[in-house]
Amino acid sequence: MAARLGARLGAADLYAEFGLSHEFLGESRAEVSGLTFTNERPGTAGQISAGASLPLLQDKLVWSVDAGYALGPDSEEFTATTALRVAY
Repeated sequence: MAARLGARLGAADLYAEFGLSHEFLGESRAEVSGLTFTNERPGTAGQISAGASLPLLQDKLVWSVDAGYALGPDSEEFTATTALRVAY
């Protein structure tokens, strides 16, 4: 379950996301090219993130930034991304 709120401030678009997830199956595994990957995020976890995008150079470039935080019973995660998109 998630919600996203957004607003425009001048030329920039701002947003905040809030979410709640529950892992019913427990640990998940995947095997690729002989390597095994596991993801353990049991139980219920909450997530929050915020970001912005700003058009540049007469809307030919868009710069975006995003930061997030997630917390579960046995895990904690911080994320941050930035992107530069070119429109032609």
